[in-house]
Amino acid sequence: MNYQEITSEEKIFEALNLPVTAIPDLSAIPEKDREPIMSHYLMIKAIEAINPPDFIADLTDFRQPKYFLWPDIEKDPSSLSGFRFSFNGWTHSYAITSVGARRAFADRERARHFWIYFQHLYESYSVIIPIK
Repeated sequence: MNYQEITSEEKIFEALNLPVTAIPDLSAIPEKDREPIMSHYLMIKAIEAINPPDFIADLTDFRQPKYFLWPDIEKDPSSLSGFRFSFNGWTHSYAITSVGARRAFADRERARHFWIYFQHLYESYSVIIPIK
């Protein structure tokens, strides 16, 4: 499957050849923590699906390009939290440890694709109060 076809949570699982039921059981986790944990899981799976199958971010390899999302936070009185994420770019690095290898993209187009279709996962994972 071409990464550009991955536009929904169902497509994430399809691209990884996983059943949609491959969602972890979070019933033992406090209810208030379930949504951000699930969003993080789906975010990691989306990044895995969008990246090429052979891409493994090696943070010890300074020659390997890696791309990470770098959203800004902007004041937004219309949202419940009072702010929103704004994405106007990405960072390119040959080695960086501030965001983790599981959040690395093989190229900027894939990072942008993730943001277009899965920004809600990033927001749900990162923000306590939903951005509306």
